[in-house]
Amino acid sequence: MHTLTEFRKTALEHGMPQDAIDYWVSLARPYLSLDGDGNGPVMGYFGGRPALPASVPWPAGHAHLASVDLAAIPGNATDLDLPADGTLVFFAVPGKTSTVGRVVHVPADAAVAEAEPPDGVTVYARFPLHGVLNVSLPENAADSPRYAGAEPRDDRALFERISDDLDGLSAVLRLGGFGTWNGTETGVPTGAGEVLLAEFCLDPSEVGADFETEYATVFYVIGRDDLGARDFAAARMATDFDKSTMLDDFREAARRKGMPDDAIDYWVSLARPCIAVDTEGIGPVVGHFGGYPSLPASVAWPVHHAHLATIDLAAIGKYTTELDLPTAGTLVFFAVPEIGSDEGRVVYVPAGEECTEAEPPDDQTSVYDRAALHATPDWSLPDYAGANPRYLADGARDDEDLFAEISWDLPSYGLLVLGGFGRSNTGGLGVPVDDFETHLLLAEFFLHRGDVGDDFGTDYTTVFYMCSREDLAARRFEAVEMVSDFLG
Repeated sequence: MHTLTEFRKTALEHGMPQDAIDYWVSLARPYLSLDGDGNGPVMGYFGGRPALPASVPWPAGHAHLASVDLAAIPGNATDLDLPADGTLVFFAVPGKTSTVGRVVHVPADAAVAEAEPPDGVTVYARFPLHGVLNVSLPENAADSPRYAGAEPRDDRALFERISDDLDGLSAVLRLGGFGTWNGTETGVPTGAGEVLLAEFCLDPSEVGADFETEYATVFYVIGRDDLGARDFAAARMATDFDKSTMLDDFREAARRKGMPDDAIDYWVSLARPCIAVDTEGIGPVVGHFGGYPSLPASVAWPVHHAHLATIDLAAIGKYTTELDLPTAGTLVFFAVPEIGSDEGRVVYVPAGEECTEAEPPDDQTSVYDRAALHATPDWSLPDYAGANPRYLADGARDDEDLFAEISWDLPSYGLLVLGGFGRSNTGGLGVPVDDFETHLLLAEFFLHRGDVGDDFGTDYTTVFYMCSREDLAARRFEAVEMVSDFLG
């Protein structure tokens, strides 16, 4: 089914008004789907040995993914400023989280010969790539410059839920469009001024075990100016791999427990978007754990407080949460590290504020090893149904206990989650937000001894930061409350 047809049908089934459907459809971008199956014209080939000029060696350690004949691509296939002819040759160093790859443009009049692979490089089985035109919708609305520059919409979460489930046209390679997210939900790694040049969707039938996962996505992004200048050496590559979100985990666990599909759909509809942040992953860096925070001269490092993390608000702005956060600046999280601690602070440092790396207030203040934090958009389900105001309005359900049992056993996030409903520890505190209608979970840290040593007096500590919607909107971060729970 065509992407827009599928979106319109699904959106109507979810009760989205026609004018809203038309708005979201207007964000669509064309892309070219290239796959080994199909009746479209051949526009290149996957695998095999690439045809290269004598002056361009096959890069050491790189596998040849595909070569695309630009002259065979219709002019309206994408909105990319591609050369009219020649060949684009895509190379990648295989690996689950590889970021090493190259794109080579071979001019149409270049003398070429079939290249020999470097030692140790796998040559994948060659097959022709048939081209089909389609359009794509962003799985994250903020990936559309038009949406990112407009006022936020209340139906964004619904749009993203529908867009994420679209089948589109399955293909080994897509040129242009918005791209698709893989299981880690890291997103399409385009930065400011960049476009998605190509996206490969690879499974072991094509690349064996080279990418160390059942399903790998390989992205090539390039700056618009670099593309216009034909500087393909400036293209960046990133990979993503198959990993489930909390909603995927819930659906799978609920089906094992015999929960009907309509009940699963109801509970999933209660989910809230959140941002999972961890020291591992290939998502964009959005801050750092530990180390020394950067603070204005007027803001001292609080006495007895450890610096847990600093979050770059501009870097997380593309992701959806219910948090009304500033669009720029940093949030700096401090906590007094002890078992059952309820002393902490959040400092908001506006963008442009002159800062220096702060020194701890005394020799007794712990400074944890600094590590970059990578963001992954995810979804959050409540530990208990009553945490969601909508459930309270809908009325009790017979399967509430089953939902709570499944939700409790879901895997936790990494080091930190921003927004969502939170996850309880076993110390008995629960998630300390009494009313999710008026208050929010700003952040929750999941800290192990490997992160903070013995400072919190337990093997595993959860640290919650909560505030009212009103205080957050007014940027009163001094009103944020902190409390912790432990592995009991």
